[in-house]
Amino acid sequence: MIRTEIHNLSLAELRRKFDPHAVERADRIAIGKVARKVRTQVSRDTRQIYNVKARDVGKTVKILRNKRGSIEERILLYTGGSIPLAKFDAKTKRVRSARGPRTGVTVRVRKDEGRKLVGKREGFHGKGFLAKGQVMARKTAKRTPIRSLFGPAIPLMVGNELVIEQYHQTVAREY
Repeated sequence: MIRTEIHNLSLAELRRKFDPHAVERADRIAIGKVARKVRTQVSRDTRQIYNVKARDVGKTVKILRNKRGSIEERILLYTGGSIPLAKFDAKTKRVRSARGPRTGVTVRVRKDEGRKLVGKREGFHGKGFLAKGQVMARKTAKRTPIRSLFGPAIPLMVGNELVIEQYHQTVAREY
């Protein structure tokens, strides 16, 4: 879990000078605005590194409101499983193998890396294939047992060091 804490010592002074209920309401509103800005910033930074859509990142986040005593906080909770490789711009590609030309599947998970051939292991080129909009692979050398292939999950993408660094800066600047 990633935690960011901000201690604003002038909040106590504001409570003494003005109505404490108005100050707490303004603080609560400010924290909510910062949480929404951070949610947008995290989505933007994640999409700069990974090849995902804003809709996919937005579906996985919840802003939870928590109040412990006099401390108001917002929690950005990213949940969800792995994303199918078909969402990472999967395309078929002709590849050469010892047995002749074959058809493989390439995907682009990260924007700073090139397209990669799916399932390049065990001496075979391109073990993955596209079927009904999904990237699939065979479980064994036989034809029938197949499985869907998945990429990283959104919470793992959000946990990237560059994304975390940018979000800390946004929180410190905006609050």
